[in-house]
Amino acid sequence: MHEAYKAIPVYEKMPLNIESVAVCNYDVYGKKKSEDGKLIAKVLVGTKVGHLFVFKINANVQYARGVESMLERNCRSFSKKPILQLFATNELNLIISLSEGVISIHHLDSFNRITSLAKTKGATYFSADLESQVSSTGAAAHALKLCVAVRRNLQFYFWKNGEFCELHADVQLPEVPKTLAWCRDSICVGLKREYLLVKLNDENPVRDLSPTGKISEPVMSLVHDNMIAVLKDEDTVFVNSNGDVTYKLSFTWSESPIALCSQPPYLLSVMAKYIEVRTMEPRIFIQSIDIQKPKMVKCYQNWVIVASANSIWLLQQLPFSKQLPALLNSREYELALQLAKLSDEESAEEKEKTVQNIEILNAFDKFRQRRFEESLHSFANLSVDPSQVIGLFPDMLPEKQSNKIKYPDPVTRLKGTELEEGLIALSEYLTLKRNEMLKVTTSTVHNLKPIVAKNEVIKSRKSLLQIIDTTLLKCYLKTNNALVGPLLRLPENYCHLEEAERILKKMNKTRELTELYKRKGLHRKALDLLLTQHQEQGITMELVEYLQHLGNNHLELVFHFAEEILESNPRECLKVFTGDTTEVESLPRRQVFDFLDLRAGQLVKPYLEHLIFSLEDETETFHNQLALIYKDHVMQLTKELNLGRPDDIIVIVDDDLDMNEESAELVQAKSKLQSFLEVSTSYEPQRLLSEFPLDCLLEERAVILGRQGSHEQALAIYIYHLHDSDKAESYCQRVHNESPEKNKDVFLSLFKMYLQTGQPQTDESNLKIALKILHKHATKIDALQVSSSRFTSAWWRC
Repeated sequence: MHEAYKAIPVYEKMPLNIESVAVCNYDVYGKKKSEDGKLIAKVLVGTKVGHLFVFKINANVQYARGVESMLERNCRSFSKKPILQLFATNELNLIISLSEGVISIHHLDSFNRITSLAKTKGATYFSADLESQVSSTGAAAHALKLCVAVRRNLQFYFWKNGEFCELHADVQLPEVPKTLAWCRDSICVGLKREYLLVKLNDENPVRDLSPTGKISEPVMSLVHDNMIAVLKDEDTVFVNSNGDVTYKLSFTWSESPIALCSQPPYLLSVMAKYIEVRTMEPRIFIQSIDIQKPKMVKCYQNWVIVASANSIWLLQQLPFSKQLPALLNSREYELALQLAKLSDEESAEEKEKTVQNIEILNAFDKFRQRRFEESLHSFANLSVDPSQVIGLFPDMLPEKQSNKIKYPDPVTRLKGTELEEGLIALSEYLTLKRNEMLKVTTSTVHNLKPIVAKNEVIKSRKSLLQIIDTTLLKCYLKTNNALVGPLLRLPENYCHLEEAERILKKMNKTRELTELYKRKGLHRKALDLLLTQHQEQGITMELVEYLQHLGNNHLELVFHFAEEILESNPRECLKVFTGDTTEVESLPRRQVFDFLDLRAGQLVKPYLEHLIFSLEDETETFHNQLALIYKDHVMQLTKELNLGRPDDIIVIVDDDLDMNEESAELVQAKSKLQSFLEVSTSYEPQRLLSEFPLDCLLEERAVILGRQGSHEQALAIYIYHLHDSDKAESYCQRVHNESPEKNKDVFLSLFKMYLQTGQPQTDESNLKIALKILHKHATKIDALQVSSSRFTSAWWRC
């Protein structure tokens, strides 16, 4: 796909056969650097006859064929037999080697032997692992572990105070291992037909991993600190230190590799005639490098060393700055991103810009691949200007604004199912960005990024919210109508009025358009819409509910549109002023009363009843007016029944004559009037007395007189005009119960009036009534006043 490595000969056609290779930094206990800071490598080569060659490689000195490499030392006496394995660490100044069936330790700088591990006699393979940590003070600490295969046993050691100490008890295997590799505190073991994992400190340390397949030798390599790759035919399986598979997808090579090596983000495999380079994420083929009969590969930091039987090559990775253009041209953004993050070729600031640019390109490419959710999630995390993300979708931005936005490549217009899926993802993205914008406390939004550097970024918080809300509205109208209303009802709704109005009208969304006008304070527009709906479809409820929530600040509108409802539906019109809302209760009641009195007289009575009985309004004027309305209603019914007086209806009731519907209505109206006069304490008695007739409605007049405290006048009506002692007594009982202290003498007045009738023919019966009252209500009558001289003569006459 692109050139990531180039092969540079280090030493070709050695006279001795190569058996093993190790690579480390050049200096001991430190890092030898050239002027521009790149490392210099030390490559150790073990031969079949026991000679040890040391090469110095300086990548900073370039020749026509590659970098500078030189043979620095040839130690012919290192061993008498083939050096089967090598491991070198400049941090601890050590060489670990397997030769003559035993593990030996040498100094890296002098090659002097330190010791041989006698217990490892008969060893066939080893694996060493160096862990380095840097403390907060900058001090480095290194821990070296060693696992040695001796026949069917595994031996474990760690380096301490200049020697290897036992780390763990020996672990027995079913057969002699072919290869080993550390993965944290576990060791992966390759047998002839299977892979095992030995997990130290477990009760049952050995567990099966995977069969090897048809390959003749097991192959494995550490990928990073908690991932190891094991080969199964042409496929590679990746497991962690617990033996769990960590990479679920199939990873296949062109053929079965001889050896594996990892240099992130690349995996390299040795084939019979070439080196193959691939990546795991994304899974792509990178390069095939022709090398004559390679048989082993070693990766260490920035170095990859390949060896055949008699030649050594350095696989030099091209600078990331040279790899990136090829990757970007082929749209391999995920791999380009990995390289950019690993690069140390730029300043921190420039590196951040490069990474960010690639991330934006990657997000854009995901959009082109219709991976909408991933793409928009990336755009959100990258703080890309939301308007430029919205512009990727058709008809979401005004054409003039959309034409100003440039993209890395032409954007194919979305249609059908793809468009719907994209808009759903866009809705989620916009909801997230909306919430972010609402938390911004300044009028300007900072740190937004363009998709292409030449694009201008919108910085106004209000403008961004307007674009976001208007686009959300369009998305919901196309994907989820149920969310349109809730969006428009949000307390902070930033939809662009003209654009939202246009699209809602186009889609005949009357209710939603009304909500838009309402939230924008355009109440007359909203009410005109609802009025049209009322006139054309007879739908009144929505208009009434809207008016119920306008309140005192829009009283003129309330009156105007209530009048529009009045003619066709008076009952609904009344609800405008009697609804159970805070706004309705806040309306100025006197002005509402005057409006109804002028425009809708038939609604005055139910409105006053609502105020007095439901809201317990004690306004004198309202109580006066309702009492007079009740009185006028009684008088009107009396006239319609051709009765001389309203009181004549009592004769019909008392004589048990048949009552028609009109008569029953009069009885009910008269009862309502009297009940109201008895219950209400807020009307003006003097005002009502001047409005009530003198020749009828006497019982009602008596109630009014009693309300102003004229109890004797009221009793006179019961006694002298109505001749009803029971009602007179009931009157006294009622007013005494209302205020016992204030009306304490009301029964005395009743008693006196029955003794002072001045009508001889009735005196005897009146005296009996008086005595009955005295007997029944003795506790409510002053005995001293009863026994006074004025009453004694009357008493003796009985």
